[in-house]
Amino acid sequence: MSAGQTIFVGDSIVLRPPLLSDAAVAMSWRDDLWPVSQKQAETWLEKDIPNSIQNGQWRLIACRRENDEPIGSALIDENVDAPCALVRLFGSPMLAAGERERVLSEMLGLIVGWLGGERGAMAIETDLLDSDAAVLANAELLGMRRAYRLRNGFWRDGSYHDWVTMQWLNPAWMEWLGDPGPGIDLEGEPNLEPRSPAPLRWKDSPYPLPRNAVIASERLALRPFEPSDSENVARSLLEEPDADFGHARLPISPIALSAWHAEAEQQTPPTEVEFALVLRETGEVIGDNGIYYIDWLSRTAETGTWIYRPEHRGGGLGTEAKHLLLEWAFQRAGINMVWSWVYVGNDRSAAALRKQGYRNAGRIDWVGRSRTGLKSAWVFDLLAEEWRAARS
Repeated sequence: MSAGQTIFVGDSIVLRPPLLSDAAVAMSWRDDLWPVSQKQAETWLEKDIPNSIQNGQWRLIACRRENDEPIGSALIDENVDAPCALVRLFGSPMLAAGERERVLSEMLGLIVGWLGGERGAMAIETDLLDSDAAVLANAELLGMRRAYRLRNGFWRDGSYHDWVTMQWLNPAWMEWLGDPGPGIDLEGEPNLEPRSPAPLRWKDSPYPLPRNAVIASERLALRPFEPSDSENVARSLLEEPDADFGHARLPISPIALSAWHAEAEQQTPPTEVEFALVLRETGEVIGDNGIYYIDWLSRTAETGTWIYRPEHRGGGLGTEAKHLLLEWAFQRAGINMVWSWVYVGNDRSAAALRKQGYRNAGRIDWVGRSRTGLKSAWVFDLLAEEWRAARS
């Protein structure tokens, strides 16, 4: 198929759309540890490729120019909700280390040139291992720079590697908006003495546990979402008085909320786990928290907490809820590192993360829109061993 191709043609590889025949060698291009048969890979291709294109995602197969042999892949996500395009690169595990880095570097060059040129992307980001020195160096030659670093972000070849996010910003847009500078300059040292560490043991509570509770503190409990919770959540979204709080006000139907929670529960293992946050005194659901984008191999996940109503904010309930979540993630689910982000300017949420022990990991630019322009985000990380040490 690549004969006569005019885009994504490199010195030694070409990038092309997936074919059903690629299912026979899925392990050479599918970024997944778990083995799949040819039949299952065909089913996945027939279902996933149309759905992903509708969602602004492009899956490309990297093939050798000499014989069209698949040796890797790239996933390009032109997220309709954000100005920043995401690029995920994968090299076949059967490649030698040096060839793998060369293939990844060549893929990245082809994709950045296409996104930044023909597609006019405002910003492009990609996640790499700190040990991929040649790929990182090539990314810098392409005009990318380090945005943030998450410690122990990837488990590869029997050990942990840091996760380094590189970002390219469109020079034309920088002329208009200014250069925000490299985000990695904001990286900080581990926060070994947080101001609000988790207690070794929560105080006894005078209030009953809600039904189906998973973990609890003195004032709060985490439990699975029930379909009946969706009406309360949807109403809280409509009644939010602060247009700049969190991800801004959204008119989400309780039908959609109920469907999302039901779909998430059907995944095994799940890619996200979300809890209803219950006030033990009244039994009211006052928020939610969870871990998202879970990588069960690397044992990493994003954390998030949302308190629905203003009257429940500012009294320490958010920190209490977060430590319940971290206790569940670190002590029960075996997560090793968590990360979180807040929009630049949301000083209250950033301060809360630092109080809980999170470390400044850097900054990513132009990842959201607001009434005043483009938004950047501070990124934070926290290791399980740090959380435990501060707790004791």
